[in-house]
Amino acid sequence: MKNLLHLIIICLLVSACNKNSSEPVNSANTATNNPLTARPNKTSAVSVSINNACMQVTSINFNRGSSTFNFSVENKLQKIDVNCFWFYQQNWASYQYSDSINYSVRTDTLSPWTTQRATGYGNVYFDCCTLYLTAPEVSGEYNGNFSLGKDKLAITGKFDLLFK
Repeated sequence: MKNLLHLIIICLLVSACNKNSSEPVNSANTATNNPLTARPNKTSAVSVSINNACMQVTSINFNRGSSTFNFSVENKLQKIDVNCFWFYQQNWASYQYSDSINYSVRTDTLSPWTTQRATGYGNVYFDCCTLYLTAPEVSGEYNGNFSLGKDKLAITGKFDLLFK
């Protein structure tokens, strides 16, 4: 009876988790500059807001290893790097990891990048019930605060990455 109760609880937890957004995602949506809003053909997408203004994303790169998950988004003058590393499994339902978010800028395409790490390293949150290091689709959100002299930046975004 105890095993049956555990099985029922596990089934309820698995059915309650939803790793897909209720909104379809479109990586070619340039009108709103938000790639995570209606996309007919499933593709990888990342959205970025800097102080509540959408950053135009022209390039997405992502990868993962046995204990890492990383992605970068950029345009000609701005770049965001999100790194998750030192994954380990505390128990069957909970992964623990470290994360870091970097923001880079340059004055023109010939200039080198100037990079700063988020205050407190930033935060990356994965959607419920995703096996981040093995799932074919990994989604979630991230945020970081940056202090650039007198200016303060708040960077937020969502990611939905497909691995083949």
